Amino acid sequence: MNRGLKRDRLLKGAPFYILDIAAATKRPFLRGRIAVLFCGLAGRRRRVRYKWQRSRDRSLTRRLTLVVDHYVPEPDRDAGARTMLAFMDALLATGRVVKFLPENLYRSPGYAEVLEARGIEVIYGPWYESAEAWLRQHGAEVDEILLSRPSVATELLAPLRRHCQAPIVFYGHDLHFARMASEPGAQQNPAKNAAIAKMEALERRIWRMVDVVLYPSEEEAESVRQLAPGVRARSVPAYVLPPSSPPSLKAAPEAPNLLFVGSFRHPPNVDAAIWLVQKILPLIRRDHPGARLTLVGSNPSPDVLALTRSGVEVRGNVTDLELTAAYREARVAICPLRSGAGVKLKVVEAMHNCVPVVTTPVGVQGMPGIESIIDIGEDATALAAAACRLLADDTLWQQRADAQRGYVSARFSAEAMRAALVEAFAAVQSARDTRRTDEKLQIL
Repeated sequence: MNRGLKRDRLLKGAPFYILDIAAATKRPFLRGRIAVLFCGLAGRRRRVRYKWQRSRDRSLTRRLTLVVDHYVPEPDRDAGARTMLAFMDALLATGRVVKFLPENLYRSPGYAEVLEARGIEVIYGPWYESAEAWLRQHGAEVDEILLSRPSVATELLAPLRRHCQAPIVFYGHDLHFARMASEPGAQQNPAKNAAIAKMEALERRIWRMVDVVLYPSEEEAESVRQLAPGVRARSVPAYVLPPSSPPSLKAAPEAPNLLFVGSFRHPPNVDAAIWLVQKILPLIRRDHPGARLTLVGSNPSPDVLALTRSGVEVRGNVTDLELTAAYREARVAICPLRSGAGVKLKVVEAMHNCVPVVTTPVGVQGMPGIESIIDIGEDATALAAAACRLLADDTLWQQRADAQRGYVSARFSAEAMRAALVEAFAAVQSARDTRRTDEKLQIL
Protein backbone atom coordinates (compact mmCIF):
# COMPACT_ATOMS: atom_id res chain seq x y z
CA MET A 1 0.00 0.00 0.00
CA ASN A 2 1.24 3.50 -0.76
CA ARG A 3 2.92 5.03 2.31
CA GLY A 4 1.05 8.32 1.87
CA LEU A 5 -2.25 6.45 1.78
CA LYS A 6 -1.29 4.63 4.97
CA ARG A 7 -0.62 7.94 6.68
CA ASP A 8 -3.99 9.31 5.53
CA ARG A 9 -5.72 6.27 6.99
CA LEU A 10 -3.84 6.64 10.24
CA LEU A 11 -5.20 10.16 10.45
CA LYS A 12 -8.80 8.88 10.06
CA GLY A 13 -10.47 9.60 13.39
CA ALA A 14 -7.86 12.08 14.62
CA PRO A 15 -8.95 15.02 16.80
CA PHE A 16 -9.48 18.27 14.98
CA TYR A 17 -6.25 19.98 15.99
CA ILE A 18 -4.20 17.13 14.48
CA LEU A 19 -6.30 17.25 11.32
CA ASP A 20 -5.74 21.00 11.10
CA ILE A 21 -1.98 20.58 11.42
CA ALA A 22 -1.94 17.79 8.84
CA ALA A 23 -4.01 19.82 6.40
CA ALA A 24 -1.59 22.74 6.66
CA THR A 25 1.46 20.51 6.20
CA LYS A 26 2.71 20.04 2.63
CA ARG A 27 5.77 17.94 3.45
CA PRO A 28 5.12 14.16 3.48
CA PHE A 29 7.75 13.66 6.21
CA LEU A 30 5.92 15.95 8.63
CA ARG A 31 2.57 14.36 7.79
CA GLY A 32 4.10 11.03 8.69
CA ARG A 33 5.37 12.36 12.01
CA ILE A 34 1.90 13.69 12.75
CA ALA A 35 0.44 10.24 12.02
CA VAL A 36 2.94 8.69 14.42
CA LEU A 37 1.94 11.25 17.06
CA PHE A 38 -1.70 10.36 16.60
CA CYS A 39 -0.98 6.62 16.87
CA GLY A 40 0.91 7.21 20.10
CA LEU A 41 -2.01 9.13 21.54
CA ALA A 42 -4.44 6.47 20.34
CA GLY A 43 -2.50 3.87 22.29
CA ARG A 44 -3.30 5.81 25.47
CA ARG A 45 -6.93 6.42 24.48
CA ARG A 46 -8.48 4.22 27.14
CA ARG A 47 -6.43 5.76 29.91
CA VAL A 48 -7.08 9.42 29.09
CA ARG A 49 -10.68 8.78 27.89
CA TYR A 50 -10.41 11.45 25.22
CA LYS A 51 -13.62 11.96 23.30
CA TRP A 52 -12.24 11.07 19.88
CA GLN A 53 -15.56 10.82 18.08
CA ARG A 54 -16.62 14.24 19.45
CA SER A 55 -13.34 15.89 18.53
CA ARG A 56 -13.71 14.81 14.91
CA ASP A 57 -17.03 16.65 14.73
CA ARG A 58 -15.84 19.53 16.94
CA SER A 59 -18.86 18.79 19.11
CA LEU A 60 -17.67 18.11 22.63
CA THR A 61 -20.85 19.63 24.11
CA ARG A 62 -23.41 18.03 21.77
CA ARG A 63 -25.15 14.71 22.29
CA LEU A 64 -23.92 11.86 20.11
CA THR A 65 -26.71 9.62 18.83
CA LEU A 66 -25.87 6.32 17.15
CA VAL A 67 -28.48 5.05 14.69
CA VAL A 68 -28.28 1.33 13.89
CA ASP A 69 -30.07 -0.43 11.02
CA HIS A 70 -29.49 -3.32 8.62
CA TYR A 71 -27.98 -1.22 5.83
CA VAL A 72 -27.68 2.37 4.64
CA PRO A 73 -31.22 3.67 3.99
CA GLU A 74 -32.40 3.51 0.38
CA PRO A 75 -35.45 5.80 0.61
CA ASP A 76 -36.46 5.35 -3.01
CA ARG A 77 -36.85 1.60 -2.49
CA ASP A 78 -38.84 1.06 0.70
CA ALA A 79 -40.89 2.90 3.30
CA GLY A 80 -38.77 1.80 6.27
CA ALA A 81 -35.73 3.51 4.78
CA ARG A 82 -37.72 6.71 4.35
CA THR A 83 -38.61 6.56 8.03
CA MET A 84 -35.03 6.05 9.19
CA LEU A 85 -33.77 8.94 7.07
CA ALA A 86 -36.52 11.17 8.46
CA PHE A 87 -35.58 10.12 12.01
CA MET A 88 -31.97 11.13 11.42
CA ASP A 89 -33.03 14.49 9.97
CA ALA A 90 -35.18 15.07 13.04
CA LEU A 91 -32.29 14.24 15.39
CA LEU A 92 -29.94 16.53 13.48
CA ALA A 93 -32.47 19.34 13.79
CA THR A 94 -32.17 19.12 17.60
CA GLY A 95 -28.43 19.83 17.42
CA ARG A 96 -27.31 16.25 17.97
CA VAL A 97 -24.32 14.61 16.31
CA VAL A 98 -25.66 11.58 14.42
CA LYS A 99 -23.61 8.59 13.33
CA PHE A 100 -25.01 5.69 11.33
CA LEU A 101 -23.90 2.08 11.86
CA PRO A 102 -25.16 -0.37 9.21
CA GLU A 103 -25.14 -3.98 10.36
CA ASN A 104 -23.59 -5.06 7.05
CA LEU A 105 -20.86 -2.35 7.27
CA TYR A 106 -21.40 -1.62 3.58
CA ARG A 107 -21.11 1.90 2.26
CA SER A 108 -23.91 1.75 -0.31
CA PRO A 109 -22.85 3.88 -3.31
CA GLY A 110 -25.24 6.73 -4.00
CA TYR A 111 -26.95 6.35 -0.63
CA ALA A 112 -24.11 6.79 1.88
CA GLU A 113 -23.36 10.14 0.22
CA VAL A 114 -26.90 11.30 1.06
CA LEU A 115 -26.16 10.83 4.75
CA GLU A 116 -22.66 12.28 4.57
CA ALA A 117 -23.98 15.40 2.83
CA ARG A 118 -26.15 15.94 5.91
CA GLY A 119 -23.13 15.65 8.20
CA ILE A 120 -23.89 12.06 9.28
CA GLU A 121 -20.86 9.79 9.47
CA VAL A 122 -21.46 6.34 7.97
CA ILE A 123 -19.40 3.66 9.71
CA TYR A 124 -18.26 1.01 7.25
CA GLY A 125 -15.60 -1.56 6.41
CA PRO A 126 -12.85 -2.38 5.90
CA TRP A 127 -11.76 0.04 8.63
CA TYR A 128 -13.68 -2.10 11.11
CA GLU A 129 -13.96 -5.86 10.71
CA SER A 130 -17.36 -5.91 12.44
CA ALA A 131 -19.96 -3.61 13.98
CA GLU A 132 -18.86 -4.84 17.40
CA ALA A 133 -15.27 -3.77 16.63
CA TRP A 134 -16.45 -0.16 16.24
CA LEU A 135 -18.58 -0.42 19.38
CA ARG A 136 -15.67 -1.84 21.34
CA GLN A 137 -13.52 1.12 20.36
CA HIS A 138 -16.04 3.98 20.52
CA GLY A 139 -19.17 2.72 22.30
CA ALA A 140 -18.34 4.50 25.57
CA GLU A 141 -18.64 7.88 23.84
CA VAL A 142 -22.21 7.32 22.58
CA ASP A 143 -24.96 9.17 24.47
CA GLU A 144 -28.05 7.63 22.86
CA ILE A 145 -28.84 4.71 20.56
CA LEU A 146 -31.71 4.36 18.10
CA LEU A 147 -31.92 0.69 17.10
CA SER A 148 -34.05 -0.44 14.17
CA ARG A 149 -35.74 -3.78 13.34
CA PRO A 150 -35.93 -7.09 15.22
CA SER A 151 -33.48 -8.80 12.85
CA VAL A 152 -30.82 -6.18 13.60
CA ALA A 153 -31.54 -6.21 17.33
CA THR A 154 -31.03 -9.97 17.37
CA GLU A 155 -27.43 -9.55 16.22
CA LEU A 156 -26.39 -6.26 17.78
CA LEU A 157 -28.37 -5.70 20.97
CA ALA A 158 -25.94 -7.73 23.11
CA PRO A 159 -22.81 -5.94 21.74
CA LEU A 160 -24.54 -2.58 22.22
CA ARG A 161 -25.23 -3.38 25.86
CA ARG A 162 -21.74 -4.78 26.32
CA HIS A 163 -19.84 -1.76 24.99
CA CYS A 164 -22.21 1.20 25.51
CA GLN A 165 -23.70 2.75 28.62
CA ALA A 166 -26.15 4.74 26.49
CA PRO A 167 -29.93 4.21 26.63
CA ILE A 168 -31.37 2.23 23.73
CA VAL A 169 -34.59 3.24 21.96
CA PHE A 170 -35.91 0.48 19.70
CA TYR A 171 -38.02 1.24 16.61
CA GLY A 172 -39.88 -1.84 15.41
CA HIS A 173 -41.41 -0.44 12.16
CA ASP A 174 -44.46 -2.60 12.85
CA LEU A 175 -45.47 -5.50 15.07
CA HIS A 176 -43.90 -8.20 12.93
CA PHE A 177 -45.69 -11.12 14.53
CA ALA A 178 -49.06 -9.37 14.14
CA ARG A 179 -48.39 -8.71 10.47
CA MET A 180 -47.39 -12.34 9.92
CA ALA A 181 -50.53 -13.53 11.71
CA SER A 182 -52.73 -11.39 9.46
CA GLU A 183 -51.52 -13.04 6.24
CA PRO A 184 -54.21 -15.05 4.43
CA GLY A 185 -54.20 -18.68 5.58
CA ALA A 186 -51.54 -18.12 8.25
CA GLN A 187 -53.67 -19.53 11.08
CA GLN A 188 -54.22 -22.79 9.21
CA ASN A 189 -50.53 -23.30 8.40
CA PRO A 190 -48.52 -25.05 11.16
CA ALA A 191 -45.18 -23.81 9.79
CA LYS A 192 -46.40 -20.21 9.70
CA ASN A 193 -47.85 -20.54 13.18
CA ALA A 194 -44.47 -21.67 14.45
CA ALA A 195 -42.77 -18.74 12.73
CA ILE A 196 -45.31 -16.32 14.23
CA ALA A 197 -44.73 -17.69 17.74
CA LYS A 198 -40.96 -17.44 17.27
CA MET A 199 -41.22 -13.81 16.10
CA GLU A 200 -43.50 -12.85 18.98
CA ALA A 201 -41.05 -14.35 21.47
CA LEU A 202 -38.19 -12.43 19.82
CA GLU A 203 -40.05 -9.12 19.88
CA ARG A 204 -41.04 -9.59 23.51
CA ARG A 205 -37.41 -10.31 24.43
CA ILE A 206 -36.25 -7.15 22.63
CA TRP A 207 -38.83 -5.03 24.44
CA ARG A 208 -37.49 -6.21 27.80
CA MET A 209 -33.87 -5.53 26.85
CA VAL A 210 -34.23 -1.93 25.63
CA ASP A 211 -35.19 1.27 27.45
CA VAL A 212 -38.01 2.52 25.22
CA VAL A 213 -39.98 0.93 22.38
CA LEU A 214 -41.35 2.99 19.50
CA TYR A 215 -44.00 2.04 16.93
CA PRO A 216 -45.75 4.07 14.21
CA SER A 217 -49.17 4.08 15.86
CA GLU A 218 -50.63 4.44 19.33
CA GLU A 219 -52.62 1.29 18.59
CA GLU A 220 -49.40 -0.73 18.32
CA ALA A 221 -47.83 0.97 21.35
CA GLU A 222 -50.89 0.10 23.42
CA SER A 223 -50.67 -3.52 22.24
CA VAL A 224 -47.09 -3.66 23.50
CA ARG A 225 -48.07 -2.19 26.86
CA GLN A 226 -50.81 -4.81 27.26
CA LEU A 227 -48.64 -7.72 26.14
CA ALA A 228 -45.67 -6.64 28.29
CA PRO A 229 -46.67 -4.46 31.26
CA GLY A 230 -43.78 -2.36 32.45
CA VAL A 231 -42.32 -1.84 28.98
CA ARG A 232 -42.13 1.83 27.99
CA ALA A 233 -43.90 1.88 24.62
CA ARG A 234 -44.65 5.07 22.72
CA SER A 235 -45.84 6.08 19.26
CA VAL A 236 -43.91 8.22 16.79
CA PRO A 237 -44.97 9.56 13.37
CA ALA A 238 -43.31 7.27 10.85
CA TYR A 239 -43.24 9.73 7.97
CA VAL A 240 -42.57 13.38 7.29
CA LEU A 241 -44.16 14.86 4.21
CA PRO A 242 -43.25 18.33 2.94
CA PRO A 243 -45.85 21.08 2.68
CA SER A 244 -47.91 20.72 -0.48
CA SER A 245 -50.12 23.05 -2.49
CA PRO A 246 -53.69 23.53 -1.27
CA PRO A 247 -55.78 20.67 -2.68
CA SER A 248 -58.22 23.07 -4.31
CA LEU A 249 -55.43 23.99 -6.75
CA LYS A 250 -55.52 20.46 -8.18
CA ALA A 251 -58.43 19.55 -10.41
CA ALA A 252 -59.68 15.99 -10.64
CA PRO A 253 -57.90 14.23 -13.55
CA GLU A 254 -60.29 13.30 -16.33
CA ALA A 255 -58.61 10.03 -17.29
CA PRO A 256 -59.73 7.00 -15.20
CA ASN A 257 -56.20 6.20 -14.00
CA LEU A 258 -55.67 3.97 -10.96
CA LEU A 259 -52.42 3.72 -9.01
CA PHE A 260 -50.92 1.21 -6.58
CA VAL A 261 -47.55 1.94 -4.93
CA GLY A 262 -45.51 -0.41 -2.76
CA SER A 263 -42.19 -2.23 -2.48
CA PHE A 264 -42.59 -5.72 -3.89
CA ARG A 265 -39.98 -7.11 -1.52
CA HIS A 266 -42.88 -6.97 0.95
CA PRO A 267 -45.17 -10.04 0.48
CA PRO A 268 -48.43 -8.24 1.45
CA ASN A 269 -47.85 -5.83 -1.47
CA VAL A 270 -47.43 -8.72 -3.91
CA ASP A 271 -50.66 -10.29 -2.67
CA ALA A 272 -52.49 -6.95 -2.95
CA ALA A 273 -51.28 -6.34 -6.52
CA ILE A 274 -52.36 -9.80 -7.69
CA TRP A 275 -55.78 -9.47 -6.04
CA LEU A 276 -56.21 -5.99 -7.52
CA VAL A 277 -55.47 -7.07 -11.11
CA GLN A 278 -57.24 -10.40 -11.07
CA LYS A 279 -60.36 -9.65 -9.02
CA ILE A 280 -60.95 -5.93 -8.45
CA LEU A 281 -59.94 -4.30 -11.74
CA PRO A 282 -62.36 -6.42 -13.86
CA LEU A 283 -65.24 -5.18 -11.68
CA ILE A 284 -64.15 -1.56 -12.10
CA ARG A 285 -63.95 -1.98 -15.88
CA ARG A 286 -67.59 -2.99 -16.05
CA ASP A 287 -68.49 0.66 -15.39
CA HIS A 288 -65.25 2.23 -16.65
CA PRO A 289 -63.89 0.16 -19.54
CA GLY A 290 -61.06 2.63 -20.10
CA ALA A 291 -59.68 2.38 -16.57
CA ARG A 292 -55.91 1.95 -16.55
CA LEU A 293 -53.83 0.68 -13.64
CA THR A 294 -50.19 1.42 -12.86
CA LEU A 295 -48.29 -0.71 -10.33
CA VAL A 296 -45.23 1.14 -9.00
CA GLY A 297 -42.68 -0.39 -6.67
CA SER A 298 -39.12 -1.60 -6.31
CA ASN A 299 -38.10 -5.22 -6.87
CA PRO A 300 -41.19 -6.50 -8.74
CA SER A 301 -41.25 -10.28 -8.49
CA PRO A 302 -41.95 -12.54 -11.49
CA ASP A 303 -45.54 -12.89 -10.24
CA VAL A 304 -45.94 -9.11 -10.29
CA LEU A 305 -44.27 -8.68 -13.68
CA ALA A 306 -46.67 -11.30 -15.06
CA LEU A 307 -49.56 -8.94 -14.26
CA THR A 308 -48.57 -6.70 -17.20
CA ARG A 309 -51.31 -6.71 -19.80
CA SER A 310 -53.53 -4.31 -21.74
CA GLY A 311 -54.32 -1.38 -19.45
CA VAL A 312 -51.96 -2.60 -16.69
CA GLU A 313 -48.41 -1.26 -16.45
CA VAL A 314 -45.79 -2.53 -14.00
CA ARG A 315 -42.96 -0.15 -13.15
CA GLY A 316 -39.96 -1.06 -11.04
CA ASN A 317 -37.73 1.44 -9.27
CA VAL A 318 -38.74 5.01 -10.02
CA THR A 319 -37.24 8.36 -9.11
CA ASP A 320 -39.02 10.82 -6.85
CA LEU A 321 -39.88 12.92 -9.88
CA GLU A 322 -41.36 9.91 -11.67
CA LEU A 323 -43.39 8.97 -8.61
CA THR A 324 -44.68 12.54 -8.30
CA ALA A 325 -45.73 12.42 -11.96
CA ALA A 326 -47.56 9.13 -11.37
CA TYR A 327 -49.52 10.69 -8.50
CA ARG A 328 -50.29 13.74 -10.62
CA GLU A 329 -51.82 11.55 -13.36
CA ALA A 330 -53.76 9.26 -11.01
CA ARG A 331 -57.44 9.79 -10.28
CA VAL A 332 -57.62 7.15 -7.52
CA ALA A 333 -55.00 5.39 -5.41
CA ILE A 334 -56.16 1.89 -4.61
CA CYS A 335 -54.51 -0.08 -1.81
CA PRO A 336 -56.19 -3.48 -1.33
CA LEU A 337 -53.96 -4.85 1.43
CA ARG A 338 -55.23 -8.06 3.01
CA SER A 339 -52.44 -8.36 5.58
CA GLY A 340 -49.95 -6.10 7.29
CA ALA A 341 -49.38 -3.99 10.37
CA GLY A 342 -48.46 -0.40 11.12
CA VAL A 343 -49.08 2.85 9.28
CA LYS A 344 -48.81 2.48 5.50
CA LEU A 345 -46.68 5.00 3.61
CA LYS A 346 -48.49 4.25 0.36
CA VAL A 347 -51.76 5.46 1.94
CA VAL A 348 -50.27 8.51 3.65
CA GLU A 349 -48.31 9.55 0.57
CA ALA A 350 -51.29 9.29 -1.77
CA MET A 351 -53.42 11.43 0.54
CA HIS A 352 -50.58 13.95 0.78
CA ASN A 353 -50.53 14.16 -3.02
CA CYS A 354 -54.27 14.85 -3.11
CA VAL A 355 -55.13 11.48 -4.67
CA PRO A 356 -58.18 9.99 -2.90
CA VAL A 357 -57.56 6.52 -1.50
CA VAL A 358 -59.61 3.35 -1.62
CA THR A 359 -58.33 0.72 0.78
CA THR A 360 -59.09 -2.05 3.25
CA PRO A 361 -59.23 -1.99 7.08
CA VAL A 362 -55.58 -3.13 7.01
CA GLY A 363 -54.66 -0.07 4.94
CA VAL A 364 -55.87 2.39 7.59
CA GLN A 365 -54.29 0.71 10.61
CA GLY A 366 -52.82 3.21 13.05
CA MET A 367 -54.76 6.20 11.69
CA PRO A 368 -57.56 6.96 14.16
CA GLY A 369 -60.55 8.95 12.96
CA ILE A 370 -59.85 8.46 9.27
CA GLU A 371 -62.86 6.23 8.61
CA SER A 372 -65.15 9.19 7.91
CA ILE A 373 -62.97 10.65 5.13
CA ILE A 374 -61.66 7.60 3.28
CA ASP A 375 -63.36 4.79 1.34
CA ILE A 376 -62.86 1.38 2.97
CA GLY A 377 -63.94 -2.00 1.64
CA GLU A 378 -63.34 -5.55 2.82
CA ASP A 379 -63.97 -7.43 -0.43
CA ALA A 380 -63.40 -6.95 -4.13
CA THR A 381 -66.97 -5.80 -4.79
CA ALA A 382 -66.89 -3.05 -2.15
CA LEU A 383 -63.45 -1.82 -3.22
CA ALA A 384 -64.44 -1.70 -6.88
CA ALA A 385 -67.67 0.16 -6.10
CA ALA A 386 -65.76 2.78 -4.06
CA ALA A 387 -63.25 3.30 -6.86
CA CYS A 388 -66.07 3.68 -9.41
CA ARG A 389 -67.75 6.39 -7.31
CA LEU A 390 -64.53 8.41 -7.19
CA LEU A 391 -63.96 7.96 -10.93
CA ALA A 392 -67.45 9.26 -11.71
CA ASP A 393 -68.12 12.00 -9.12
CA ASP A 394 -65.90 15.11 -9.26
CA THR A 395 -67.52 16.65 -6.18
CA LEU A 396 -66.92 13.55 -4.07
CA TRP A 397 -63.38 13.36 -5.42
CA GLN A 398 -62.64 16.94 -4.33
CA GLN A 399 -64.16 16.42 -0.89
CA ARG A 400 -62.03 13.33 -0.32
CA ALA A 401 -58.85 15.01 -1.63
CA ASP A 402 -59.31 18.05 0.66
CA ALA A 403 -60.12 16.06 3.78
CA GLN A 404 -57.40 13.47 3.35
CA ARG A 405 -54.67 15.99 2.66
CA GLY A 406 -55.73 17.93 5.77
CA TYR A 407 -55.53 14.75 7.86
CA VAL A 408 -51.94 14.11 6.73
CA SER A 409 -50.81 17.72 7.20
CA ALA A 410 -52.01 17.69 10.81
CA ARG A 411 -50.23 14.47 11.79
CA PHE A 412 -47.15 13.81 9.67
CA SER A 413 -44.92 16.83 10.17
CA ALA A 414 -41.24 17.22 10.97
CA GLU A 415 -42.16 18.98 14.21
CA ALA A 416 -44.32 16.08 15.41
CA MET A 417 -41.63 13.51 14.64
CA ARG A 418 -38.89 15.56 16.29
CA ALA A 419 -40.96 16.07 19.44
CA ALA A 420 -41.76 12.35 19.71
CA LEU A 421 -38.10 11.31 19.41
CA VAL A 422 -36.89 13.93 21.90
CA GLU A 423 -39.60 12.87 24.37
CA ALA A 424 -38.62 9.21 24.01
CA PHE A 425 -34.97 9.87 24.88
CA ALA A 426 -36.00 12.29 27.65
CA ALA A 427 -38.25 9.62 29.18
CA VAL A 428 -35.29 7.24 29.38
CA GLN A 429 -33.07 9.85 31.01
CA SER A 430 -35.79 10.78 33.51
CA ALA A 431 -36.25 7.14 34.47
CA ARG A 432 -32.50 6.68 34.91
CA ASP A 433 -32.21 9.81 37.04
CA THR A 434 -35.08 8.62 39.24
CA ARG A 435 -33.46 5.20 39.61
CA ARG A 436 -30.12 6.76 40.64
CA THR A 437 -31.89 8.97 43.21
CA ASP A 438 -33.69 5.94 44.66
CA GLU A 439 -30.42 4.02 44.89
CA LYS A 440 -28.73 6.91 46.74
CA LEU A 441 -31.66 7.15 49.18
CA GLN A 442 -31.39 3.42 49.88
CA ILE A 443 -27.68 3.84 50.65
CA LEU A 444 -28.41 6.74 53.03
